[in-house]
Amino acid sequence: NNMVVVLTGGMPGVQQTFAQSLGPNFDAQVHLLPEGKTSDFGVGTDIIAGHDLPERMQIFGSLGHVYVCIEGGPGVAKEAKQAFERGAKVLPIMST
Repeated sequence: NNMVVVLTGGMPGVQQTFAQSLGPNFDAQVHLLPEGKTSDFGVGTDIIAGHDLPERMQIFGSLGHVYVCIEGGPGVAKEAKQAFERGAKVLPIMST
């Protein structure tokens, strides 16, 4: 199966803008969130992944084959490092 699924952490800002720019017709969007949180993106599907943000980040870093990291701080770096160490491809994109 050659299907592409886009995973986000369900955070406002770059993730929300990216998800919304894909639009409602790109139905393979999944937003991983800790318990009790919602993305409120209006597109894609919210899925609970972990009890809190650190657990959600650990789960996020263990999924996927390719990571496109647009901006981000220490949390994104930690997820990308975890993904890279298990063999995922990581493409960091800086923005000003």
